[in-house]
Amino acid sequence: MDEERRRSPGDRRSRHQAEEDLRKVVPMRRATDWMERAFDAMPDLVAVFDGRRRLVRANRAMREQFGPGVLGSVCFECFGRSGRREEGCPLSGMAEGRAEHAEDVRVPETDRTFRITISPVYDAQGGLEGCVHVAQDVTERKLAEQANQETQLRLSQWVQDLDRRSREISLLSEMGRLLQTCESVEKLALPVTWFAEKLFLEESGELHLLAPDGHATVLLLSWGEPPVPAAPFQRDECWALGRAAAHVADVSGASPLCRHHEALPREILASLCVPITLRDEVMGVLCIRRMAPSEDAIPIPGVVETGPPYFPDDRQRLATAFVERVALAVSNLRLRAELHEQSIRDPLTGLFNRRFMDEFLERELARASRAGAPVAVVMMDI
Repeated sequence: MDEERRRSPGDRRSRHQAEEDLRKVVPMRRATDWMERAFDAMPDLVAVFDGRRRLVRANRAMREQFGPGVLGSVCFECFGRSGRREEGCPLSGMAEGRAEHAEDVRVPETDRTFRITISPVYDAQGGLEGCVHVAQDVTERKLAEQANQETQLRLSQWVQDLDRRSREISLLSEMGRLLQTCESVEKLALPVTWFAEKLFLEESGELHLLAPDGHATVLLLSWGEPPVPAAPFQRDECWALGRAAAHVADVSGASPLCRHHEALPREILASLCVPITLRDEVMGVLCIRRMAPSEDAIPIPGVVETGPPYFPDDRQRLATAFVERVALAVSNLRLRAELHEQSIRDPLTGLFNRRFMDEFLERELARASRAGAPVAVVMMDI
């Protein structure tokens, strides 16, 4: 106590100041230790770079990812995609805008993708002193996003396919109803051509019926470009007619092209010939083609050019459904014409009978009445 009294007031103030400073240092050290532990506990990769892009501090996750020797390395040596400085790196983006910048970077060595957020650090005068990198491993999220995008793409494609098939079914149903109103095979040409252009928008083609002799064909209708020559071809010039089954040929050369396509002025990329059959009777053939585009061809809106196969299974099924309706209409019209012919002709002589005379006289009398002309009737007994 005496010694304390003998000390000068200045000494007592110095000791008191030292004790105060010590009491301040201890909490600061504890806070610094706590900050270090918190820095290392962060799961993301955190690194501090100086103004020369040198790594000066790294947390535990960063050291474990790139090794303890990562300190002192340059930023692009850690996260660079090519091991050298790149103009489009996140740090360049941050330096240009002098603001926080984020970018996804894939590290080839680890096959991982990181979301790197770079925040600038300024000195007291506002100069750029360094930056803080926070790299979050987003590999699993990227894979999940990619899988989700692929799923969405498949779903979108399925929806488009369903819409297309729904439209095709609707057109085929309407076509079947409309063909029932036609009164002759020749009158089928107009509605069948209209529906063919709607259903086979990307292709051109034609429909041939077999002549009564069963060997030559007669062109009933065609659509698309180029125009189809009207010259008939023989049954043995079409593989579909010869086999009574659909025949597909394309540029791969897996199957030969039908000879009746050789008269076309442009190269054929693929062809599909489907026989028109009903109850094992071959009545004709539907020929569909994908032509090589001409130099002055104008793209069709809404049509996306696709590569081989040009006639996948769904297109072949559509063509088969199309010819089934045509075959039924042709068969019904021929049967109707045959029954009508039998009803107006004598089966023994082949001459017109009284039923035909009644219909014919009624028609001719009405015509004579309109024209004011006389009508003469000559009767013979055979």
